[in-house]
Amino acid sequence: MGLFDKLFGKKGAPKSLTLKEYNKSHKSNPPGPDVAYIEWSCLNDERSCPGCKAKDGMKYLPSKIKEVGLPPLQACCCEGGCRCIGVYVNKSEMGAKETVKLIRKKGGIIEV
Repeated sequence: MGLFDKLFGKKGAPKSLTLKEYNKSHKSNPPGPDVAYIEWSCLNDERSCPGCKAKDGMKYLPSKIKEVGLPPLQACCCEGGCRCIGVYVNKSEMGAKETVKLIRKKGGIIEV
């Protein structure tokens, strides 16, 4: 059995997640204790709606999820639906500690 078969089995590479599946997994798997903060990420292209573009770059503490929410944006009017993602930034990431301090100073949410 070759290395590829050992890693992926005989059916080939694992299926990649659709954006809808990715967002659903984030909603059903809230950030763990190693997550320092969440950053909202929008594709920011011609198909992105003003609501999604406004949230792009927003950083917030996991404790603010109920207030801010996680993608997809419920009020999204993007062609084809919301394509935003929530990026979980781990506490071990470079600069995470300083960013968390800044987010806390701003009340737990930084809107860009």
